[in-house]
Amino acid sequence: MNTLNYRGLPRAPGWLRATLVLLLLGGCGGGVDSGGTGGAAVYASGPINGFGSIIVNGVRFDDSSSALDVRDDDGGLRSKSELKLGMVVEVRGSTITTDVSGVRSSTASSITLGSEIVGPIGAGFNPAATTFVVLGRNIDVQPTTVFADVGGMGGLAQGQVVEVYGLYNAFTDRFTATRIERKFGAVSTYRIRGPITIPVPGTPRFLIGSELIDYSTLVGGNLPANLTNGTVVRVRFSASQTTAGVWNATQLRDGTSRPDDGQHSKLEGLIDGYTATGFSIAGIPVTTQGVIPIPAGSVLNNGVRVEVEGTFINGALAASSIEVEDDFGNPEFEFHGPVEAVTPTTLAIHGVNISYD
Repeated sequence: MNTLNYRGLPRAPGWLRATLVLLLLGGCGGGVDSGGTGGAAVYASGPINGFGSIIVNGVRFDDSSSALDVRDDDGGLRSKSELKLGMVVEVRGSTITTDVSGVRSSTASSITLGSEIVGPIGAGFNPAATTFVVLGRNIDVQPTTVFADVGGMGGLAQGQVVEVYGLYNAFTDRFTATRIERKFGAVSTYRIRGPITIPVPGTPRFLIGSELIDYSTLVGGNLPANLTNGTVVRVRFSASQTTAGVWNATQLRDGTSRPDDGQHSKLEGLIDGYTATGFSIAGIPVTTQGVIPIPAGSVLNNGVRVEVEGTFINGALAASSIEVEDDFGNPEFEFHGPVEAVTPTTLAIHGVNISYD
């Protein structure tokens, strides 16, 4: 069973613990007419923040269909049993419906999962800090970050290889980690995502942050067209760096995914390029025309974590609602389903141990 530790998770008040137990024991998820799985009408992108089936951006996506297509962002087939709390996914599904209790549901037709970074923890690691470096990329840890098979930051150390799922902030060129997994055993390839800098035009090399990557051996479908300064890519490379400090790429992909035109979309991410009429999230332009209401006391600006709902039109998401998410408050995770194991202080659901002491 996968044991998860939530950094800084506070003890819930009595009323919340009681509600949680009622949800876990009784919330097995009733049927909602979702219109089938054909012709995806909805696109959602964000971290998994619950199960029953999977919950992304506040929508329960039914993943029980035998026709469900689950892949990683390199196109490889995966199993839905590999979907874990805090993983950032893209989900396509049927039209969202809302039941009398206000639960929003859809039937997933495809799910794509992908991490941001796989590599060794860099020099200067401090387990008491809320930030660390992997392959030159700055990673911020929040109370909402899920640690898998490791006891939080105190269970990590310099040189250990980790896989980081998270949200990229183009404004600060940093990542907010939503899930961190320590990799045990030999790791043959690393990966990073980010905007490139081409130090010498016309040569098959680029920088992501401080890491110099050579892609001269890649051809055909492994090589995105029109690589220019600022292009966001996902790159895999051999874990053995050359004596000249160069990483040799084994795979190179476009690092920005987009909904289909006309799709109803829900995105969670960090704002960059903010203006009074719009901004972008992970390379996807969001238009607001300055008329979208947000909760009292909330402020939109670069680096703010938001959940945006709207329709994707002509290459941009026309926002109909914006919610400001809190990285610093209580983590909000939701589980529906049968209890799989129970002790006087914990219970397990969907392979996750939950303390109720």
